[in-house]
Amino acid sequence: MTGQPDETGGGAERRRFPRTGVVWSGTFEVDGRAFECLALNLSANGAYIHMFEMPEHGGDGLSGSLVLPRLGALEADVVWRRHNAMGLQFREDPAVVARLLKEALPGSRAATTAAAGYSRPEADPGV
Repeated sequence: MTGQPDETGGGAERRRFPRTGVVWSGTFEVDGRAFECLALNLSANGAYIHMFEMPEHGGDGLSGSLVLPRLGALEADVVWRRHNAMGLQFREDPAVVARLLKEALPGSRAATTAAAGYSRPEADPGV
């Protein structure tokens, strides 16, 4: 299952950055250690990942690199953590990530409509 829209909210997606459902294996690298994960959806602004082992981190502000063979390494901040899942916000400009998604998933909504007219504020708290 790759390139499928994430329609889990009922009707049309209302997010600033459309998501595309994927099941891609990769790693989340933090503090010199690589943790195996599955990316379950991607947008130009972030990712939802399932972790097989969660990084031990006592406070807020966890960040690292999401490494996916089809996209490469993307620096990201963890914006939420639950059980064995994390929501990431990429540090890269969404327009750059949208171009990577377009190459990896040419027909996905995340690649074709992401980042249109968006400029990231200096202190974006996440989305």
